[in-house]
Amino acid sequence: MKYALFALLGLLTLPLPAVAAGCYGAAEQEASQLVRLHSQLMVITLSCRTTDTGEPLPPAYQKFTQTHLQAIKDAERRLMLWHKGGTGKLDRIRTDFSNEYSRELARMSPKGYCDAYRNYVVTASGFSQPQLGQELQKMAAGYSAKVKACAAKPAPKTSIK
Repeated sequence: MKYALFALLGLLTLPLPAVAAGCYGAAEQEASQLVRLHSQLMVITLSCRTTDTGEPLPPAYQKFTQTHLQAIKDAERRLMLWHKGGTGKLDRIRTDFSNEYSRELARMSPKGYCDAYRNYVVTASGFSQPQLGQELQKMAAGYSAKVKACAAKPAPKTSIK
């Protein structure tokens, strides 16, 4: 009963015009970028294993996950509700993101990829909530979401000069 209530409340927070239009609203875009970032950090951690000074990456990845766990869960829930596909659809989204980063690793070579990204996990593990938000905005400019963003509505015209 409690879970059904939470699911209903979650549905009420979705911007219905965005769902009906088949495009991501701002909240879905941010959720997508957070899931993308979390997937990227996982690929870096599993592929590179250590920082450039030899420190293991898993503790930094775990710190990021624990620090931002509620935001990650909220992002996952938002995407599952939007896609109406439950955990299966979320798993597909995560797999697509992870595969994208794995292809980048293969293109660059493991050494080149790790040289470029391994320390990013440690950097991300120290993100505050505002820093995470800034990082997600930067990511949004560089990576497209899995679903096209809804066009922003133009500001209403006024007669004020």
